[in-house]
Amino acid sequence: MENRSFSRKTQSTLPQTEKAPPSMTTRPTCYLGDAVYVSLEEYGDLVLTTGDHDEAKATNRIVLEPQVYRALLAFVEGPVANYYHKQEEERVA
Repeated sequence: MENRSFSRKTQSTLPQTEKAPPSMTTRPTCYLGDAVYVSLEEYGDLVLTTGDHDEAKATNRIVLEPQVYRALLAFVEGPVANYYHKQEEERVA
């Protein structure tokens, strides 16, 4: 299994009495592979970026709201899983 690295980004420029917007909060970032990174927004949105884990330098940014993430999981756990399971069965046979 591939080793995935985690890092934390910190940008603390607001006074402690103000709440930072989600894009400025400290959150875990995970490298998924193929220059794709994922992080979790404060409100539960997943953010996919390409090219760089620093969103300011990233080539692309895709925000997945929780309902979109659930739909993606259903796709991965259904049709995609079935496809790979079938490929494995054919390889073994």
